Amino acid sequence: MLQLNGRPEIRLSGLRERHFGEIFLNASRSRLSTEEGLNHVARFLDSFVVQGNLWLVFKKEGRSLSRLLYESERAPGSNGSESEDKRLFEVVRPSAWWRWLKTTKKGQREMRNLLRQLLLAVKACHDRNITHRDLKPENMVVQEPVDSTNKSIKWPANLSLRLIDFGSAINPFTLQHLYGSAGPSRNEHTPEYAPPEALLFDHWMHFHPNQTKAHDIWSVGVIMLEIVLGTPHVFQISARTRVLLDRSLGGWDEESKNVAYMLRAFMEMCIFLPRVPPRHHRNETVNHQVRYQLASMDCSEAALQRKIQQRDPLGLGMPDIWSFRLLRQLLQWYPEDRISVDEALSHPYFHRNLQR
Repeated sequence: MLQLNGRPEIRLSGLRERHFGEIFLNASRSRLSTEEGLNHVARFLDSFVVQGNLWLVFKKEGRSLSRLLYESERAPGSNGSESEDKRLFEVVRPSAWWRWLKTTKKGQREMRNLLRQLLLAVKACHDRNITHRDLKPENMVVQEPVDSTNKSIKWPANLSLRLIDFGSAINPFTLQHLYGSAGPSRNEHTPEYAPPEALLFDHWMHFHPNQTKAHDIWSVGVIMLEIVLGTPHVFQISARTRVLLDRSLGGWDEESKNVAYMLRAFMEMCIFLPRVPPRHHRNETVNHQVRYQLASMDCSEAALQRKIQQRDPLGLGMPDIWSFRLLRQLLQWYPEDRISVDEALSHPYFHRNLQR
């Protein structure tokens, strides 16, 4: 529920949610043949206004994937004073279900199944010229199968996934009518899942007008890496690296420092390589430079897989080489270098017969 006469940004977010809900509702009603992607998008049911309040009705689809990935407990911690007063802090860590996902064949199949369903939902959006802009586990709800005793099984598998929360999504209509004069901003996406162009530039869409869908592709890559590492903070640098960087960043404000830290994390993952242009702009001279820089950063498949393995609490890393190669194609620095959703769905990671 939201107030139509409330804060403009909240009101517009709700109107966008209704706009996209109606698009998918009409598509579901009018389709002549089954479109698989529509089975993985939130089901909008109705909207109505009561005393100036807009009510949006969606079908309850389950619980967020983040609640399956993580478990939390309250732990005591000092409040920093000399008194005996203590505060309780919530400690979040990977769940037992996440460990099952990582350490068993069935779990690895479930991970592949979840990522495929997410991509199908993204395809349903992109086929309609919609960019979600806020993909993350909190916006992925899963329905767990129930056994004959009507109790959830110990390790939920064969989950049905749906994508929710389209309040930050864009298409030509919302850009013109439902974002106000300032247009979309960083406030509508979650920084941890946003691509470099959206993190670094407020008006990135003006520079990449034909690449907005690549925003979602990057986010899928972050989600994939999050599932592998068991943490939403997939781009981090060590404390030692941070100290060394701080020596060179004297006088910088915190926001600028955080950008520098993120760029360093991208470099360590061989995502950001300074002075390397998009793939389709490279000539032989530049390609030689790329090879030199890749060698100097040790960006071979083996080296990068070791980095991911070292950050994995279980020490396992990526499930296989195909998942790793898909990840690299999703997490490309330049929007135009990222694969499309159709290319991702056709990747050998999802098709054993293509794994050669």
